[in-house]
Amino acid sequence: MNALKLAVIAIALAFPLAIRRHAQTGLRERNETIRRQAEALAGLSVENQGLSNLVIQAETSASRSAAESWALRNDLAHLRATLAQMEHLRREIEQIRAGLDDVAQGREATNINPTALLADEMDLRQARLDRLDQWLADNPGEMIPELQLLSDDDWVRSADRQRVTDDEYRTWMSGVRAWAEQAFAGMMSEALKKYARDNAGQFPRDVGQLQSYFASPIDGAILQRYEIVPAKSLPAFLSSPADEWLITEKSPVNKDLDLRTAVGLKAYRGTVADGRWDSLP
Repeated sequence: MNALKLAVIAIALAFPLAIRRHAQTGLRERNETIRRQAEALAGLSVENQGLSNLVIQAETSASRSAAESWALRNDLAHLRATLAQMEHLRREIEQIRAGLDDVAQGREATNINPTALLADEMDLRQARLDRLDQWLADNPGEMIPELQLLSDDDWVRSADRQRVTDDEYRTWMSGVRAWAEQAFAGMMSEALKKYARDNAGQFPRDVGQLQSYFASPIDGAILQRYEIVPAKSLPAFLSSPADEWLITEKSPVNKDLDLRTAVGLKAYRGTVADGRWDSLP
């Protein structure tokens, strides 16, 4: 057996081992995350009990001074914020434990197969989407109306790996939003060109004026997320010298992660470059 064949065999044997080590490392990291968050939750539980006692005292005493009442109202507001934080931690711990359970029971593969057919992973990906639906029920602000432009197949393709923590789900949704916004930017670009042809090359004064120029009806809630701004008010990498006006999102869902699009008469573009959400004087 020549040296080349021996090298190929060595690589073939080492690759699954490396994948297993990577998976084990991920499990250890997630277990550590659970441990830290459980400790935080326990601390909050103690604080919650103490604040609850203060509220009970406030409700059972009829002779509180104004200063004491003010302090107890502050404590009550603190209690509510603490309870919200506890609930957030509880949900994330449940997500992490569910993900670890999936790996332990073999529902999530630890051997990554980049050549696997989408059809072979359909059940696995649908299970990931079901967990995403549960997460979105607790985080509805992650949704934008442009998502209705995506097909079921688009969603399935987005579920390409397991997500467990809130940060992982936020990153997933930011990517899906970018996909939907880019699809809409292409549609809006065509509508804008049609409008300009019918109006002597003029740019619309309001995004709503494009409504009748889309190839198929567009939900008004989508258009309400966009505004027309002077091109010079956006960073230079979002415009071209030929642009006087641009159509862009009014605001992001997640400023740190989200793509920003800009649609002009000549072209449309999207970027995640630093400073994309800055407004220039």
